[in-house]
Amino acid sequence: MVDAGHAENHLDIVDSVLEVADLVIVTVSPLKSDYVRLTRYERGVSLAKMIRRSLRDFGEPPATVVLLNQCNVSSSKLMEYAELLANGKADGTLPKWDVLSIRIPLYVGIANAVGSPCDRRDRRCARTGRGLSWQR
Repeated sequence: MVDAGHAENHLDIVDSVLEVADLVIVTVSPLKSDYVRLTRYERGVSLAKMIRRSLRDFGEPPATVVLLNQCNVSSSKLMEYAELLANGKADGTLPKWDVLSIRIPLYVGIANAVGSPCDRRDRRCARTGRGLSWQR
């Protein structure tokens, strides 16, 4: 699985990973910013182009699918972006993606947990009493 967020800023790393990947699962939120990053990044190389240029010995790029994440299942944007990705934009001029039917829902509880103290004593830092203890 390749989570290539901000791949356009790390071309060498992404190219190296794509050279050995058998399957690329691109995680995308149903947002305009993620859609543009994936299909037609304006400054640099889009992820679609990075994958297309990453040819194997037999001349094909790795198999690639899109996994929609942080999805609000009641939003009309979810289906709109799934269709745009699958059809290559409304007019078919952009790359067409295999979009997985499974969706990862938006779960605010996880996002809000950043920076919160850990409630499990065995995972608290000995020095501060918070967070993970990296010294075992």
